[in-house]
Amino acid sequence: MLTLFYPLTISQKMPFPNSCKIRMNHHSHDYPLEEMERISEPKLARDVLNLEEILKVLDKIPQTTEQESKEWRRKEKEKERIASWKKRLRQSGVPQGFYDACVNGKIDKSRIFPILKNLSSGCLFVCTPEKGKTFSACALISQELWNGRSAFYMKAPELEREMSSYKKDARLINRAQSIPLLVLDDFEGVRMCVNSSSDFIALLKKRNDSNFLTILNSKKRTFFLEQIEEAVS
Repeated sequence: MLTLFYPLTISQKMPFPNSCKIRMNHHSHDYPLEEMERISEPKLARDVLNLEEILKVLDKIPQTTEQESKEWRRKEKEKERIASWKKRLRQSGVPQGFYDACVNGKIDKSRIFPILKNLSSGCLFVCTPEKGKTFSACALISQELWNGRSAFYMKAPELEREMSSYKKDARLINRAQSIPLLVLDDFEGVRMCVNSSSDFIALLKKRNDSNFLTILNSKKRTFFLEQIEEAVS
């Protein structure tokens, strides 16, 4: 019987059993074929250093003297303080026009009512048809916020609606009651009923007991305003 043998060409692949292993000359351990294929793969992109990001970080590090570094840090803190002040001023309820004036440094201190300067606590009734009441109050709010204290501006009729409502906004009323500086503008438009007026007087008295400052702006003296002034004085 004649048996023929055909030599394998390079292009032909001989299947290896799973248990077959290849011995590496420079190692003392055996590696399966699938492990060798995994090791030969290129590194992932996450394993490669991102030089562009590193350069961006390095660019932010000032290569200066110690004195210049201190000045740089001071300016950075000042920027953070200004950003925080702007955010808190926005949240204080100050009208947009007065917010812009404060932020852009257009506050003319000579226009601020002298009566609003050097105040600490109590209720201040600013009753005059003269212009500048809202401007002066917003300038005071801006100053308080810049010094790290809290302040809040709102229209007095808005607080009236909340205190007269069946479903009161407890968060708004609590803020009006607990904020160190509260400005209530346009008070001449307030027309409270008996229950809401008593609640409002109680709110002002509680603020006085807490040594908070309340500013009530009005273009004219009204009967209700005189009642409140008498009750909290």
